[in-house]
Order: sequence, then structure tokens, then C-alpha cells
Amino acid sequence: MSSNPDEEKLYDFGFYVGSVYDHALNLLAAHGTDQSPQGLHLDIGCGFGRMAEPLTQRLGRAYVGLDGAGAGLASLRERGFEAHNMILDDEERTFARLNAVVGGRRVASITFLDVIEHLVDGPATLRAIARLAAEHGALVVVSTPNVAHADIGFKLAFGRWDYTDHGLLDRTHVHLYDERLFTASLKQAGLIPIAALDVVRVVSDQAFPADHPALATGTLLNERLSELRQSADPWAATFEFVRICVPGPRLNAITYVVEREPARPFLSVVIRTQGKRLHTLSETLLCLTGQTDDDFEVILLGHRVQLELRRKVERAIEDMPEWMRQRSRLIWVETGNRTEPLNVGFEQARGRYIAILDDDDIPMAHWVEEFRKLAELAPGRVLRSAVVRQDVDNVEVEGSPGLRAEGPLEQAYPSEFDLLRHLYENHSPPVGLAFPRGAFHDLGIRFDDALTTVEDWDYLMRVAAVTGVVSNPEITSVYRWWPRAASSRTLHSQEEWLQNRRRVLKKLDDSIFLLPKGMASTLAVGVAGGFFETGPEAKEALETGVESNDALLAAAKADIARYGGRRRLAPGPIRFAISCLRGVALRLRYRRKMKKVAKSAFFNSAWYAYIYPDVVKAGLDPLVHYVAWGGREGRDPGPYFDAQAYLQANRDVAAARLDPLLHYIEMGCKDGRAITRSKRTRPDGA
Repeated sequence: MSSNPDEEKLYDFGFYVGSVYDHALNLLAAHGTDQSPQGLHLDIGCGFGRMAEPLTQRLGRAYVGLDGAGAGLASLRERGFEAHNMILDDEERTFARLNAVVGGRRVASITFLDVIEHLVDGPATLRAIARLAAEHGALVVVSTPNVAHADIGFKLAFGRWDYTDHGLLDRTHVHLYDERLFTASLKQAGLIPIAALDVVRVVSDQAFPADHPALATGTLLNERLSELRQSADPWAATFEFVRICVPGPRLNAITYVVEREPARPFLSVVIRTQGKRLHTLSETLLCLTGQTDDDFEVILLGHRVQLELRRKVERAIEDMPEWMRQRSRLIWVETGNRTEPLNVGFEQARGRYIAILDDDDIPMAHWVEEFRKLAELAPGRVLRSAVVRQDVDNVEVEGSPGLRAEGPLEQAYPSEFDLLRHLYENHSPPVGLAFPRGAFHDLGIRFDDALTTVEDWDYLMRVAAVTGVVSNPEITSVYRWWPRAASSRTLHSQEEWLQNRRRVLKKLDDSIFLLPKGMASTLAVGVAGGFFETGPEAKEALETGVESNDALLAAAKADIARYGGRRRLAPGPIRFAISCLRGVALRLRYRRKMKKVAKSAFFNSAWYAYIYPDVVKAGLDPLVHYVAWGGREGRDPGPYFDAQAYLQANRDVAAARLDPLLHYIEMGCKDGRAITRSKRTRPDGA
């Protein structure tokens, strides 16, 4: 709305398909069918009024242009349209001037396109327009550029902000709007949006310089930033917001941040229940009342709970102490699969971190306290504490349901988070995790409602790829395992598990994956050592989760064939001589066993030397060491044979202190005894 003729020409935008004018006209045509074609259309801040001809032809309304610049008004008058000079300032004067232009005529529709961002007090003009629209029952279309377009954000993240002569960052803009502020401003003025037809441009006028790594669409940086932005904000590619509104009450919408950091509890505890294990639910809630750090809230999600059980679930809340009842909420969720209550719970969570408890988990007294220590150590990361597992079963105690431990407390999960290991399968029960609030509420990372199992693994990997994980070896909870009772493992078929697994891996494959510090050397040594599978056998095992003996053997053979399994240890003549002298007697003594182990694809010398660096330091051949000591010590011979798991599953072998691999080669294979892959991915002591 400048008075400079040269500047005015910059704003002479033509009418074309996909333009703001075109979108505004389409909205009016779609939502204004009940309006009389005889009414006026006011185009406030009209510029050169390039929508005048298409609007009168399509809607049959009398076009009236209003603007503070002369060249555009002169052009409209030359083309036979009514045009008025109009200054937009405070609400009352603007409203009076609009009424003076209208006179006694009826207004059918109003457009206010790409003007509000140029005004010192744009909301005042919006309020005046809303009052006029209310008097006439007119529809109003308002548009403004999106300052939060991805191109602007990506550049600003790396310290670049470019004003231009027009466009998203027009140098004459005095107010900048994202979707939240724009919508709030409309509602605050009394304009209620009923439909949107935004202008979308993936590549905007701010996509320069073209070779900027954050902007060039072929870079990994751009791809990763785009992934995160799209999940966090659906308007990342919106160039201009175009909204059609009806007049209504002025809503108390907040257009600025009142509280930068609102008071929040440290932890929100989300608990899913179907009301079928009330005895364990009560136990879980009781454990929460005994926490040494009570800065938490509880959100209990009753998912598809039968009517006869609802009162019992409510009673579990009522039985808690008053202070626990005050910080607990019970929400009934009637739809969706097992992910639905998690999304509802995370949405309702007010805490800085959000943890998931199953209704049979046991958080120890320092569960919350240890999470807080981790949050202070590495703010914003996924917090992970150690978990022990225990087999349990339901029993009846004096006519009431009870619980019986079926085995010892086992530390079945590694105390440290290993990203590579978690790519294959989940080694982190939810009870040991607390997720940063921002992952869900700011980045839009939600639980995948298409998954019926492994939803916690999927969510962990997607969040960990952005925030990272900080671990604590302190054991803080018990994860209960139900070998005989109904659980997700028994309620869902193997095929369903495999389909969910494939979906998770497909999503990870389709994403740019960030690796934490220290992972490069692990990957480099692993590839060089030949124990990272890359062939079709490995891919099939990864996608299907099949851990059959045959599948593991096939993968082991493929590794040996592809990379070789031997590692020569001869860095110098002295070490070579020592190795020879120490190895001669051992080779003679264990010649038969060494021959069997060497022929087995499950022994990978390069892998063994990497995982157990003490073997290299001792100057011993890995094969000699394994046969002489490693097997009886329970060391894993290669990436596809877990010696400890084999010994735990076969107590007779452990009792006889036999080499697990030799036993499997000689007897276990024929007996059909199961094997599993090694859980080791890093050197001992690393």
C-alpha cells in the first residue's frame, strides 16, 4: 500500500491458477452459494485488483476496490470498476470509512488478501471488517504469508535471514504470522475460519542460495530436516494461508506467549489397563506411592474396559492416598488398538518427561529419582535405567487373585543403550524408559496406530534417532514376564508380529538415521572384521525376526564366505614367536576340537578377536584361545551363537561345564536344541 509508483508495480500480481486470488475466489464460490449475486464484493487492500474481472464473471457481484495507493485504483477505474482511496488505522475510523463506501448497499463478501502483515495494527482492521461482515452476513477471505515456511526455518537455523523486495520476507512487512498466530488473530477479531485453501509451495521464494546444504533437496541434511519438520508441523510447505471466515463472537484467543515455561511435574506416568489384572494394577499404584521423588502425575488409561470391571478400576484409584488421588486422572478410551491409549495419555501428559508403566510393572522406590538424575545429566534425551525381568504366574490366594514368582530376578537386558543392537530387536522394556515431552508435543512423533505389537520399540527408535539416549546401570524396576498367562505374545499371531516388525524396519529404512558419538569406530571395525551382515540372508532374518538354527547357520556361512572369518595375529616377530611357542602345545592337545570348531561357521575368528581384545593382547590365535579357555568360560564364538543363552537353556550342558558350541555341534544340533544370536556388539570392557 505504498505511494511510491515504482514500489506499487512490485505488487501488481496477476490472476492465475494457484494464486492467492484464485484460491480466494474458489473459496467464495464453494461457500457462498446462498449469497445473493446482486451484493457487493469489497476487496480491501486491493492493489491493482486483478481478481475483479474473474470475480464479477464467476459470482456476478459488483466489485469495489479499496486501497491507499493511487496507481492500482487508477487501473481499476480505467477498467470500469468502482475504486476508493482508503486509509486503514484504528478500528472505529476504519469501520466508519467502510460504512461510508458501502452506503445503503448490501455486502455479500469481503477479501482482505496479503494486507495484514503490512499494517502496524492489523488486528484493528480485522475487527472493523468483522463488524461490517456481521451486519451484512458477509463471508470474509483473509490471507497472509507463512513466516514459518520450511525454507525460512532451515536458513534461520544456520544463521541466515534474508529480507527481499516482495515475497515471504517482504521488506515492508511489519508483522509476521505463522498458522497459530494467524488463526488466533482471526478468532480474536470475531472471524471464525470455516475452510482453508492455502497456497502450497515446497520450494519458495526463500529457497536461495540454491547450494545451501539445508535447502538443496538432494542433501541428507535437507532430507532429515524435512522429515522432522513435516511430523512437527503440517504447514511446513504452506506459502500463504488463505482462510474463509464467518463473523462470530470475539474469542479470547492468545496471540502471544504468556508463560515461557509453565509449571509442570517432572514426570507423567501413563498406565494402560483393561481391568483384567486388578491385583497387579493395585500393586503398581502402591509402588508409585512409595517413590522417594513424588514430583509426578498418573494418567490411567482404561482401554476398552468391560462395564462390570470399570467400577473396580475406579476403586483402585479411590484406594490410593488422598495426595495420590489428587494427582491421578482416569480416562476411558473406547477406540483403537493398543497404541490409542498411549497417544491419548501422551497428549494429556503435562510432565517434562513421560513414562509408560504396564499395569503389572514394579517401579522401585527410586524409579522417579533415578530418572531425574539422568535428566540433569543429559536434558532432553530419552532416559533409560536398568530393568530386571521375572517370570510370574497368576494364582488364587484364599479365594482372591494373586501372583507367584516363577523364577529369579534376571538382568536379561543390557544396562547400556546400544543403537545397533536395538535396530535388530528391542532390549529396553518401557518400564525402564522416560521420553522427553517435546518429542511428542513439539516434534509430533506419535505412536503408530497401524501397529498392534512392537509399538514401544518403534517409538523408542524414532525418538532416540532425534534426541539420543542416556543410560543408568542402576536397576530401578521389575518387568514381569508371563510364560503361561495371556500376554501380547500369545494374543497376537507370529505373522502379525512379523508384519509389525517389517513395518517398523521399513520406516527406519525410509528415514535418515543419526548415529550417536562413538558409533563410527564401532561400525568401521565391525565392517572390517566381517561380522556385520549385509547379504540377503541377513536382511531376510532382520525383516522376519526368524531366529531358527538354519537361518543363523545360513547367515554365519554367508559372513564367512563374504568376508572370511580368520584374523592373522602377527604384528611383529617377537609376538609371532610367543604366539607360536604358546600355541604349539595347545594345538596338539586340542587338535580334534579345533578342527570341529574351525569347520563350524559359528566360529568367526575376526569377530572373536574384536569382541575379546584380551585375546589379541595375549598374542594367541582366537581359535586356540576359544577351544582352550573361551568355550568353557562361556564366551560367544561368533555373532550367531549366544553361549550364555545356550547354557541357560540347557542346564545339563552348564552343569557338565561343557563347551556350548562343541556340544551343539556334536549333540545339540541333532537334538533340535535352539540357538540364538550373540547380544555382543562392542568389545569387552568398551
